Amino acid sequence: MVQDTWYRHLAIADRLIVEARRRLADQKTHIADLEEHGEDTRTATALLSLLEETLRLMQSHRATILQKLAGLGQPEPRPAAPVDGF
Repeated sequence: MVQDTWYRHLAIADRLIVEARRRLADQKTHIADLEEHGEDTRTATALLSLLEETLRLMQSHRATILQKLAGLGQPEPRPAAPVDGF
């Protein structure tokens, strides 16, 4: 029962990490478009930094979930594949 809960949390964390990576890619594209048109990128770049930090926190949370699962004596799932160094 407890194991099932942790695996549900892991699935949610994985989904959120995938979504965060997509948002990071979208934000980088947005910044490139702003630069191409000579527009101010400060706000967009600040948001990109926040998105990167959020992704790091999500990955840390995922690692905690994996530790909990390992403590239950269950085989550890593969780590999520990094994208763009994250």
